[in-house]
Amino acid sequence: MGAFEQFRACLAVRLPEDDCQQVDTSALPVKHPSRVRGPDGWAGPGNDLAARFGRDAAHAEWFYGFRLAIKADLGSRIVRAWGIVPAAVNERDVAEDLLDAGPPPRDLLVDKGFRGAAFAARQAARGTAVLLPPAKGQRQAMPPILQKIIAEWRNRIETTFGEITELMGLARHGAHSFWGLLARTAATIAAHTLLRVCLAGPTPA
Repeated sequence: MGAFEQFRACLAVRLPEDDCQQVDTSALPVKHPSRVRGPDGWAGPGNDLAARFGRDAAHAEWFYGFRLAIKADLGSRIVRAWGIVPAAVNERDVAEDLLDAGPPPRDLLVDKGFRGAAFAARQAARGTAVLLPPAKGQRQAMPPILQKIIAEWRNRIETTFGEITELMGLARHGAHSFWGLLARTAATIAAHTLLRVCLAGPTPA
């Protein structure tokens, strides 16, 4: 796992980080919910990182496993930080951990699951503006250009998750333990980073 993560980090630094980034989580199932019969061996380091039930909002269904959390550039969609986290995690806590892994972006585009005055205030203190899809009552007060940017760009992180989980096969990881899942995830994200760097074209020497 360490070699794949070092490879990903070496590739990622070839392109400067975007001023605008996105953070989100996605379901990472390890077993069909109907096959869960009790405690099993799906556990990672620490007492709270074990396979559990969670809600997959993207598919409106329950799953059993973990969540994949990523921080990615909005433009290039290069993953800058990632982690495997509990299925029923507080996404704002995960976002703060991932954002601590690098310089604070100017803007952070997130979905409504990250709504919260305290989270926005902590990011503002670091120089980051949190951009959320406006609620119905907020649209009139929001500049039209900002509404347009959020509407056009808010789903780019879902495209990134789709490339990693579906196109590159992480959803069909076939791992039999947490450590196997971790290794497969690291390898897949390293491959995704290589793809995004190559698509971005030549980088300065």
